[in-house]
Parts: sequence; C-alpha cells; structure tokens
Amino acid sequence: LFFFCDHIKDGGNDKIHGNRNIPANSKPDQGFLFVHRIPKICKPEHLKILFEHHAGGAKLAEIPEVAFKGKHGKTVVTFETQEEAEKAFEAIAGKAEADASGDKKQKRVFLKQGGYLNVREM
Repeated sequence: LFFFCDHIKDGGNDKIHGNRNIPANSKPDQGFLFVHRIPKICKPEHLKILFEHHAGGAKLAEIPEVAFKGKHGKTVVTFETQEEAEKAFEAIAGKAEADASGDKKQKRVFLKQGGYLNVREM
C-alpha cells in the first residue's frame, strides 16, 4: 500500500448544493469525499489505489490532481453515487472522529512511508 490522495485546485471549484468543495461539473447523484493533509509525494494514482483496492472497491468517477499549499495538499474524490462514497468511507480502516468543526466525520489514514492523510465525509 503506497499513498492515498485528493484534489482541489485553487479557484477551480464552484459552490454547488451549498458546499464550496464540490466540483462545478458534478452530477446531482454523485458522492464525494474530501481528502486533505496529503503529503507532496502523493499522486492521484495513489488515491485510486486507496479507494479501489482498500476502500471496498468503490466506483470512482474522478480523482483530480492534488492542490498543494505548503507541505500538504487537498482534493475532492468523486464517486459514481453517494452510496459509493459512503461505502468507501466505511471501508477505510480506522475510527471515524469529528473534524475540527465537529460537523463531519473523518478518518486518519496512516501511510506506509510515514505520515498520514485525512479522508472526510462531505
């Protein structure tokens, strides 16, 4: 297992359904997970491995490039349906805990090469 990553390009996303992180070209029935604290060496293909092989085989629609600011990056991983996003989140090993705002659950994924990233519900 290598790395798992996610993406949001600066200014590349519009507000949809009241969430500024959902890509503007998304479809109403798609599901999303926000991935953040991504190490710089992480690439979209590493996220694909995480979600396709280690998160219950969830059906992905898109894994964009990771947008980095400083040492860490972030992105939004798009799934074919909301149910697929929920399936992926549940299948990721680890305890779901509240994020800093207390509104959403997230899981910390420890990486083989050291460090971690967070996968958060949207």
